[in-house]
Amino acid sequence: MRGGVKDRWIDPAVNGAEYDSKNNLIESIAPNSVSNGASVTCSTNVSTSINAVYATDYTYDITGVQLLDITRKFTDPDLGQQTAVTKVRIRRFC
Repeated sequence: MRGGVKDRWIDPAVNGAEYDSKNNLIESIAPNSVSNGASVTCSTNVSTSINAVYATDYTYDITGVQLLDITRKFTDPDLGQQTAVTKVRIRRFC
C-alpha cells in the first residue's frame, strides 16, 4: 500500500486498426470496445474480444485513393445504438 490506497492492476487500453492492400485505414476500434485482461501484451490476439459497437469504418473510391466517407457507431443514452456517416467532399479549384 502507498498512502493508504491499495495498489491494483488496471487493464491496459487496447485499440485496433485494419488496413487494406493500399495501406488505407479501413477500420479502427476504440479502446472501450476491446475486452482484455491485465496480462495483455502487444502479441496478444484480441480479435475474439472486439465489440464492434464502437468501430469506425472508412470507405474509399474504387482506386483506393480518395476517402469517401467515415461511418462511426456509438451508443446514445436515450436512443441506443446509432450510426453517424460523414461524407468527405473534395472541392477542386481551377
